[in-house]
Amino acid sequence: MRGDIFDGHEGKRKANGRRGREEGEGGMWVPNQSTSSANNDKQSKSGSRETEYKEIVIVGNGPSAICLSYILAGNWPYYGDSIHPIEFLHHRLASHLPLSLLEQDLEVLCEGLEGRSNNPVSVLFDTLNHVDADLGVEMPSFLQWKLHHGRDVDHVVLGRGPPGGAWQSMEQSALTLSLSHWMELPSLSYKEWQQRRLRQVVRSPSVHVIGKQYRALVADVAQYYQEYVRLQQLERYFRNHAVVTSVCRVELDESSLSSDKPRYWEVRGYSTWEQTPFCYVTPNVVLATGVSDMPNRLQVSGEDLPFVLHSLSQLEQLVAEKKLGWRSDPIMIVGAGLTAADAIISARFYGLAVVHVFRRDFEDPDLIFKKLPENMYPEYHKVYRMMKSDGGEYRGYRPYARHRLQEIVDGGKVRVDGPNASVVVKVSYVFVLIGSRADLSFLDLDSQARLGSNPLPLIDSKQNAIVVDAYSYESIHEKGLFALGPLVGDNFVRFLQGGALAIANHLNRRQATSNPENGETDLYAESLPPIGCSDRQSTGYSPNGTAQSSNARRVWDGGWPPTYEDREQSEMDGKESLDSTEEEVLRTLKLKLKKPRMRRFSHPNCDKLHSV
Repeated sequence: MRGDIFDGHEGKRKANGRRGREEGEGGMWVPNQSTSSANNDKQSKSGSRETEYKEIVIVGNGPSAICLSYILAGNWPYYGDSIHPIEFLHHRLASHLPLSLLEQDLEVLCEGLEGRSNNPVSVLFDTLNHVDADLGVEMPSFLQWKLHHGRDVDHVVLGRGPPGGAWQSMEQSALTLSLSHWMELPSLSYKEWQQRRLRQVVRSPSVHVIGKQYRALVADVAQYYQEYVRLQQLERYFRNHAVVTSVCRVELDESSLSSDKPRYWEVRGYSTWEQTPFCYVTPNVVLATGVSDMPNRLQVSGEDLPFVLHSLSQLEQLVAEKKLGWRSDPIMIVGAGLTAADAIISARFYGLAVVHVFRRDFEDPDLIFKKLPENMYPEYHKVYRMMKSDGGEYRGYRPYARHRLQEIVDGGKVRVDGPNASVVVKVSYVFVLIGSRADLSFLDLDSQARLGSNPLPLIDSKQNAIVVDAYSYESIHEKGLFALGPLVGDNFVRFLQGGALAIANHLNRRQATSNPENGETDLYAESLPPIGCSDRQSTGYSPNGTAQSSNARRVWDGGWPPTYEDREQSEMDGKESLDSTEEEVLRTLKLKLKKPRMRRFSHPNCDKLHSV
């Protein structure tokens, strides 16, 4: 499989450069004295100098992990100066300025939004970052990112290969399924990055142009993700070429058994680059492995024979080694997804005869080809037309619709059962391309069974996805364990970034409200600018020192967030509020933030908009 449908930590090829191992300094979630003491006890008990404490350990270094690391490094998203076309969303965000999205109630912001993801925060992020993208509109993002020095979180990102995860091991000459600008991560335009790179290297543009739409080469996307980590100065958080072997609960002391005490995870593994083991102790583990680690199998007799393969890259390798050619017996391709289609395209390019076996009817509405616009994906619709043929129209191609592979025997003979009869086909190789799943072998089977939506022991993004809270992405069965990306059903880069926002928002708000009476900094109030601040772009205040009528935060007499009537009343009495001292404003806002959050935004047009 390939294209914009994966995310993970299975980059197989080794990078040429050594990664930096400088440790990140915590700034937002710093362990208290008891936590540090517990960590020291753990180190002394284990007797290992390799044990390190991290606030967050992220397993996987694909796009979702990179985006989360970017936010944890102190980069916070804010609603920009433009007015969003969805009126009720604009009013919700404008009434909370200058708060970051990390400080707001995501459940309130998500209410009423619709999109192509089943996860509401992913829809929210996509609505702000790629508004009306599915209608062919390309608009600037409504998000602005601001770096907060001292707000970085001590975390580590563990990946088996270089940054980019599975994108580093895909077929590099293939095109992405998504448009090129849907592949980009925060604060680095893919188009601008590509233009700068082309000025440095003399080569032809590596985007596939169809009308005004652009699809990118997988090789370029993989390089973009790798350079993103360097350009955003995230290298100190990444431990690449690291294999995680165990993630389990660890009790540091008896007090940690209490429900109001944090419980910890121990993450163990080894570095393939340095040949050294590592061990981290952390209260928060994020699973961002993607689902491309292990290919799905048919579970039929003979599937373990050496001529039965499970990846597209093996087809390319056989051709390169001249073990396959136009004189070879036909190859059999099993599957009706995009990876199988890519294999058919490659085989036709090399002049190989193809026997195509798939269990669906070619008129099945769930076939991916029926969901792709033909003007943007002509190569896939060519494969779809071949699948609908009787086999005589396209030389060297024979489809077997509604057939199942039943048995493979030595000598290249394969028995296929259809609706009316069985047939035995002689082939040179069999390529079983029916999807893949995540490798969560570092979790015990009992833990995997508790994480999924059904009691199956293996996690699968389609049949048995990890069940998480919709607004925090924390497992509903294992506190302190988070998942994002394809593991929770977000298979596209434009959507999986919402999971990173949800996790960072949850951890930030949890820390901000955990010890309000212990003298700890209230992060909500700390982010407010002084009265008279002139940085309008980052604060929402006008240069003359007065708050903007529609976007500025005010002091309210009612609950939080303010209702529409509260704002109207404050417009009439705003002068008195604005004359308050900075200390009084901050004190009042802190009191208001402790009130119960509002489940529905009260705006006169809200219900009408929801009913559209």
